[in-house]
Amino acid sequence: MVRELGALLLDQVAHLDEQIAALEDELRERAGADEQAVRLMSIPGVGPLTAMTIQVFAPPMELDIIFAPVPQSTLGALCVRAGR
Repeated sequence: MVRELGALLLDQVAHLDEQIAALEDELRERAGADEQAVRLMSIPGVGPLTAMTIQVFAPPMELDIIFAPVPQSTLGALCVRAGR
């Protein structure tokens, strides 16, 4: 009886693994077809799931802030270190 229950549970885990893999494939396809998601995925550590989640929960204005160009500092070469 214990073996049968164990086999049943392993079958359920295998089925869930297949479903998860199918959902991950669909998520990758959708994220790859979405311009904002592709831009978000260009950020290190942001994958398809994170990119799509950010799009769902972040208002469009906040996404514009994320993608806004960062002003370049012209003082970099002029900075002098104090001390030795």
